[in-house]
Amino acid sequence: MSGLIGSSCTTAALALSAGLVCFATSSPAAAQTAPTCSAEQTAELLAQATADSPSVQVTCSPVLKRDDVITKQLRFEGAAASGIDFKCNGATIDGTATDVNKNKTMITIQAIGKDWMEMSQNRPSKITIRDCRLLGSARVSGLGANGQGELLKASSREPGHTERTQAAAPSQIQFVHIDFQATGHIPLYLSPGATQVSVTQSRFGGMSNSTMIYLDAETAHNRILDNEFNGRTTREYIAVDASAKNEISDNSFVDPKKGGIFVYRNCGEGGVIRQQAPQNNAFNGNTFLYKSPMTPDKPGIWLGSRTGYNFGFRSYCISTGSVLTAALPPDDDAHKNSVTGNVFVGASPTEAIRDYGADNTVADNVGRQ
Repeated sequence: MSGLIGSSCTTAALALSAGLVCFATSSPAAAQTAPTCSAEQTAELLAQATADSPSVQVTCSPVLKRDDVITKQLRFEGAAASGIDFKCNGATIDGTATDVNKNKTMITIQAIGKDWMEMSQNRPSKITIRDCRLLGSARVSGLGANGQGELLKASSREPGHTERTQAAAPSQIQFVHIDFQATGHIPLYLSPGATQVSVTQSRFGGMSNSTMIYLDAETAHNRILDNEFNGRTTREYIAVDASAKNEISDNSFVDPKKGGIFVYRNCGEGGVIRQQAPQNNAFNGNTFLYKSPMTPDKPGIWLGSRTGYNFGFRSYCISTGSVLTAALPPDDDAHKNSVTGNVFVGASPTEAIRDYGADNTVADNVGRQ
């Protein structure tokens, strides 16, 4: 398959049983700081979205004003977007202002290329988006927009899938003080492979037809810290799907009646094998405030939320068509995670934390009335 080559690699190499997988750990532009937007570039950002011009590629760092409104989709594409400091200063990115971008992703941070090797050379990094009000959704993606797709499917059938997927995805992305207002879609989706994405001092409200944050397969080392989740969802607030080594701490979850943080692995959904297990995550110091009684099957934190019925009722867990299937457990494999110092107001830790994994640290969590 593409990306499995011999010892003539000139970039850093990772030795795997199938050969050498070579990738650049960062693109040449990653260390650069993007220039400040000119008046013309700022005007293009602020121009009304139309059917002929629904989006704009962002290659500079704007300084906006509080009363500014952006109605175009913002595209941070490839290494050209690295080093951007997008300062809203209270401005609004509004996908509901016109019919042009209704139900569209308003912020896309995307690697560019026909395969993972090209994407590893042309991916955005070191982007900060700060002090914005977002009516709509944001997505960080590399090999696939979600956990499915042909590039991901092909890669997942060979050893080294996690490393390839992470090399091909954006990294070091910061969302700081963002007011995420969901308008149906998941307001923040980290697609497979995204690493070192941080979300801090932000608020999640509005209505999502799924979760508020989705950490998809092979993502890792992401941080969700000091945020407020206070909206309506049809599922848990945060999904951790085959995502590892993340920190979700010091957040407040208001009335998580559909669940708080669920940790699981969608095994072979869409024919893509999730090679990474949801392990070594830290869920510490969060507060869960129940305004209504907690639903027994929707706890605040659930390690291995699909273990126990994945294998029996989800055929894709055992029909991936790969020799790797036998080596990967069909359950969630949600082990070695940390759940400490969380506070559950209106529920007890015994009922609000469910541990279906092994070697998880669950300690010093308290309940209050």
